[in-house]
Amino acid sequence: ATRGRLLALLSRGRRPPRDLAPVQHRQWVDEAVVWTRFSIQSEEPGLTEHGSPVQKLQQRLTVLEARPAAAAASPLPVVIVLHGTGSAKSWTPVREAMRRYVARGWAALSLDLRYHGERSGVLTGEEEETGAWERDRPREELQQEYQAALVAAYQDGSGEQPFIFDAAWDVMRCLDWVESRPEAYDSSSIGATGISLGGMVVWFAAAADTRISVAAPAIGVQNFQWAIDHHRFGARVASIQPVFEAARQSLGKDVIDGVVVASVWDAITPGIRSEWDASRSLPLIAPRPLLIANGGRDERCPIEGVRVAVADVREIYRQAGSEEEALRLFVDEDAGHQVTTRMWHEIDEWFVRHFQK
Repeated sequence: ATRGRLLALLSRGRRPPRDLAPVQHRQWVDEAVVWTRFSIQSEEPGLTEHGSPVQKLQQRLTVLEARPAAAAASPLPVVIVLHGTGSAKSWTPVREAMRRYVARGWAALSLDLRYHGERSGVLTGEEEETGAWERDRPREELQQEYQAALVAAYQDGSGEQPFIFDAAWDVMRCLDWVESRPEAYDSSSIGATGISLGGMVVWFAAAADTRISVAAPAIGVQNFQWAIDHHRFGARVASIQPVFEAARQSLGKDVIDGVVVASVWDAITPGIRSEWDASRSLPLIAPRPLLIANGGRDERCPIEGVRVAVADVREIYRQAGSEEEALRLFVDEDAGHQVTTRMWHEIDEWFVRHFQK
């Protein structure tokens, strides 16, 4: 696995937009935090000109920024915080993390992953801001376009990779934005964390782009082939069930078995159970600081498979002479698929420790 090959996979022949074309949608102050909702170009507009309206929404990356209301005398460290499946950039756990980082004097950025939030065709930015969608909108409704995009990527060869890889591309465009504003952001101190799907995206974005100086994916790192080999894929399948059901029918299977699961991963995330599985892609983050936070009872990311991968990664960090200070697996042994208070504490302190160096 090499970074060049990973970048080629994530790019799908695309080039970064010549112009990020930022548009500010709204700015407000709340409890000493300045919030700004804006968007930037993630793909050149012509690439999906024949796509559906919701496909065209993917061309623009919708972002939420938080920064201290008190004027900063110098550029700020910044943490990118990514949400999980069926959620959005304004999800309560994400906003709470952003508030904590602002309280430390940093900036924070959150973005809508592909077919989520303002890019879902379901939520507007104004509705997101109220937070009422978390209570009033059924999760199935919020996910419908995302699940459909996964099925299309499997069945139709849509060319899209909406599960992880296209979102990692979006994170890199967010990094372009950070670099374009040296007066606002300290580009030598860029952290990234994410929850579940967001954690997977952080894993691959950090592997592909060395501008992420500190990474802390939560309940996202997993060992895809290990899960197939040990028949521990049921919970992960259930999180994006429609695409696996489509694959089962296409393959003429009675049940979703390892063959079905492998066919889905190969179609929507090429190489994720081989060249880009955790043991081989996570080493691309070395020697930069990497904290992996997982639950001991998380069936979506079975900890046994994670430990196998981390053992391989640890050897790469050892060779780089940075194992002790730059690599950590934190396991909350009693936790399932949730980011616990203990995990957040470890993640937050990880950024504190490494931003100060």
